[in-house]
Amino acid sequence: MHIALKRLLLIIVLPLIIVIGSTSLCYANSPPPPTVSIIVSTPPKDLELSIGSVQGKRTAKIFESYYTFYLKLDDTNPSALMISTSEGTFEIALPQLQRYNNVFRLDIDSRTLTSGASSFRAYQFALITIILTLLIEGALFFLFGYRKRSSWIVFLIVNIITQGLLYVWLNITFYPLVNSYFGSILFSLIRGEFLVFIFEIIAFLIFIRERPRLQTFLYVVAANMASLIAGGYILNALL
Repeated sequence: MHIALKRLLLIIVLPLIIVIGSTSLCYANSPPPPTVSIIVSTPPKDLELSIGSVQGKRTAKIFESYYTFYLKLDDTNPSALMISTSEGTFEIALPQLQRYNNVFRLDIDSRTLTSGASSFRAYQFALITIILTLLIEGALFFLFGYRKRSSWIVFLIVNIITQGLLYVWLNITFYPLVNSYFGSILFSLIRGEFLVFIFEIIAFLIFIRERPRLQTFLYVVAANMASLIAGGYILNALL
């Protein structure tokens, strides 16, 4: 019994010693560092952006790339953005950074830096998301045996409403949908898809009578699972 007690203490104490011994200095209750995101449409492959000694981390997406900078807490007034390509190097003056999440659009041809993301960008992503969702869920709707015009009208109306509201909610929560913490966006997508699932279950069971209710219920489950998987992939590809 005495040996067993020693082993138990060793199991408890040893991890504590390892954690304490390998702990580095940190600051409690520290706010996140100021971030600067520079959105560039179809940038050159050799494009590099830097602010002072900090080089932007490039994240390539389908239609654009964005460069993320993590600055020091006291460095909220950098002087310029350095742009480097194989054709040359130039600078653009940066405005005073007013908040933690600063987003700019860079036009390399005109050498201009504009605050915020373009409104067209949000509409473009919303349209792509809704169209792909309609294609995926429409294919499943057909495979589940729905052929009547009235059923397809309900399908289109319900999905346009739910997917439009879902994207608006994501856009409001994570405006302008440039976020280095993709897990937060994915978690909100899961919550949003759950609300969409509840709404679609109610709407489809009330307005679609072409097939048995159990079959309609199973379709909504399958369609929303497919939308969740596809939605996560689409967001990761676009944002």
